[in-house]
Amino acid sequence: MIASMLRFLTSGESHGPQLTVVIEGLPAGLEISEEDLRRDLARRQGGHGRGGRQKIETDLARIVSGVRGGFTIGSPVTLVLENKDHVNWTGQMTASKEGFEPKVVTRLRPGHADLAGALKYGHTDIRNVLERSSARETATRVAAGGIARKLLGHFGIDVVSFTQSIGTVDIGFDGCDPDILTEDDVEKSPVRCPDPEASQRMVAAIDEAAELVEEIRVDDRVIASLRAERVRAAVAALPAEQRVVLSLAFWSGLSQSEIAARTSTPLGTVKSRVRLGMSKLRDQLRPETETA
Repeated sequence: MIASMLRFLTSGESHGPQLTVVIEGLPAGLEISEEDLRRDLARRQGGHGRGGRQKIETDLARIVSGVRGGFTIGSPVTLVLENKDHVNWTGQMTASKEGFEPKVVTRLRPGHADLAGALKYGHTDIRNVLERSSARETATRVAAGGIARKLLGHFGIDVVSFTQSIGTVDIGFDGCDPDILTEDDVEKSPVRCPDPEASQRMVAAIDEAAELVEEIRVDDRVIASLRAERVRAAVAALPAEQRVVLSLAFWSGLSQSEIAARTSTPLGTVKSRVRLGMSKLRDQLRPETETA
């Protein structure tokens, strides 16, 4: 019944000014406050192995509609969560043309929505996709869930969850007795597993995974650095007119039309120089195994 009567809609980007969620279908007269939502939002940011973004944001869901004097009034409830990190991204995330300074993202992240979003909406800057398909957006879902928890509590229904498994560590669904399990039991663990011994093994598994990821990142940085040096050396060997247009395209992120305007060069000439320069770069950067 509740699932069919409630609906929520989220909006906002990871590094935009705010996240917004609108919940409709709530009955009038439900007592609700911003403090009721604070605890679940804080739980979302906790836990072992969380990323650096959690240290920046301290989420508060500000109620901006649908509640008056501490009680819902029957209209849609709107919650706003401000992004504190937005001050560092105003140039890239402004809605205006003026002051817009994008740093184009072209590298797709495996396992994310980057490729699907780029293909669906025709984006060449992947930031248009990853800003929305971000874990940051889940803060709005937690806030909406806090509203639903408050409504369920009105009918004497309590919601308790726990971590059953992380990696190969699994206590099974029967690893604890739900009749006696309390939220305090769960929150004592840094990974929210009520089994103390399994909790320690889960923490160790997270740490091992983090070490492996860091090793991979180091290898990737070394490889990327070597590739970058090869690319810069190859670009430097190009004729001056080709070197200029490719440098503006690669390192300044300009389109061919913008390069034409910047260099006062006909667009057709710019396209020709880009095409010739790219052909020479491909020849110079072709793996040795292909030329052997």
